[in-house]
Amino acid sequence: ATIKHFPGHGSTNSDTHQTAGKTASLEELKKKDLIPYKDLLKDPDPTTAVMVGHLIVPGLTEEGKVTSISPATMKLLRDGEGYGGEKFDGLILTDDLSGMKAVLDVLPAPEAAVAAVKAGADSPMITWPTDGKKTIEALTSAKLDKERLEESATRVAIARGECKGAKNKDSDDDETSSPSTTSPSSGTTTTSSRSSTQSTTGPSGKDDDNSPTTTTVED
Repeated sequence: ATIKHFPGHGSTNSDTHQTAGKTASLEELKKKDLIPYKDLLKDPDPTTAVMVGHLIVPGLTEEGKVTSISPATMKLLRDGEGYGGEKFDGLILTDDLSGMKAVLDVLPAPEAAVAAVKAGADSPMITWPTDGKKTIEALTSAKLDKERLEESATRVAIARGECKGAKNKDSDDDETSSPSTTSPSSGTTTTSSRSSTQSTTGPSGKDDDNSPTTTTVED
């Protein structure tokens, strides 16, 4: 399951597909929008992911950044303490970086993907095929911390059901909550769920044991 869009779209004053979405202050979000995350992220299934939106949050996002490329936002989600939640060590996805003006007005998709990974996201989402190759090139050439990438690779593998940690807590067998199939030639994985398909690019763009991959996520 993917929980979205952190830290909450409820107070947004616009459609982030069209323009930047500004929310109420972080202090106000703690009183309403962030409350569901406190409940949903208490002892989550290992395969649970959180998608971060493209929002401007007074008191949280840095100057010139939206939440999907904001280190402060990723820290808030990971640590939990800043809004009274639990620590979260699962997969962090971004909302689409290639087709939403809220982020494209700040950075082009390849640069946004690099910024998202540097901020702390595990898997930046790219849905426009024309941006895919450029994004992989940008991520490959960027100076990204190897240890951080390995952590992201582990989270991607767990979310895909390729690690022991991905076992469904409600199941007594070895099946995971999100069965997946992988195409060796393309490095593309389809994860079964209930809704529309979106394409997500992992930090390295490679399909091996040491790096996140290009993934299809149904949320």
